Amino acid sequence: MAPANDGKAVVFGGVGVFGAAINQLVELYNPADKSFSVLDSSLFVADTGWNGASMTSYDRSLDQQRLAGGKYLFFALKGIAYQLFTFDPATKSFEKAGSPITDTTVSLTAPIVDTLHNRAYVIGEKYGASGVQTAPVEICCYIVNTATWAIKAPSAMDTLPQSYYLSSVGFNVLSAGRILMSGGNSDLGYNTNFSPIDSTRILVPDTSMSTGIRRAGLVVQVSTSKLYSVRPAGDGIRFHSSIRENLTISLTSISGKTVATLFSGIVEPSISYDFSMRDRQLGTGVYYCSMKSATKTVSVRLVLTK
Repeated sequence: MAPANDGKAVVFGGVGVFGAAINQLVELYNPADKSFSVLDSSLFVADTGWNGASMTSYDRSLDQQRLAGGKYLFFALKGIAYQLFTFDPATKSFEKAGSPITDTTVSLTAPIVDTLHNRAYVIGEKYGASGVQTAPVEICCYIVNTATWAIKAPSAMDTLPQSYYLSSVGFNVLSAGRILMSGGNSDLGYNTNFSPIDSTRILVPDTSMSTGIRRAGLVVQVSTSKLYSVRPAGDGIRFHSSIRENLTISLTSISGKTVATLFSGIVEPSISYDFSMRDRQLGTGVYYCSMKSATKTVSVRLVLTK
């Protein structure tokens, strides 16, 4: 059930008793008279057969599915294909987001939205090596650029401990782009009702993907700092730190005025951070990317042209 801007709600997806066929109807709930009405016969009018995933796939608050522009991100299933799609609370409409993922070797979890870095993560789970179900589960991560819907497929798998399954696991994005994975089950099938585990793990996605956005007139002065790397990436900049520290990254005008705070929190040396200049309403000219910690400030000169 996703909220609309007019106070109503749109209902889609779900399953019947004992996992029966998913109802494709899209319904509208009106809290004024507590009524339901059919909004549409399917998620995508021109392409039927897509089933909105059950909301039990989203073991997190719904606001964590909200993209920077206000739409919500979900996924739908059709055969072996997983299709990301958005819901617009202003128009109550659904729209496909990029091409479907058709990886037959894994089952995929619901997308995890990272608004700070304009990305989404889709965790894949493979039940046991060589088809042996009791073997340790392997997991991977698809990286999705939510500005262009370009997708980076994983090139390797990580192995979880024995008897560790992602059923009923919770995912939450941390400030540095890492993922908090909590819970899960130690058994499969019907027994997942009775075998919760209390494990908590930190996942670090490999975010070194192409943005898929044409570079837009941005010249970056070569960074002379041994600690930080700042370079053009897509329609903005890519930042990397060689150490873990609490850092504030700001964009300032040539007069020294802060025009945007790009990041504030703990940076990790294993992660690259992409910051888009799109939609920041910046004029052409000289800016500085300032990286401030408790003990130092390092600035890199940027020249923006349009």
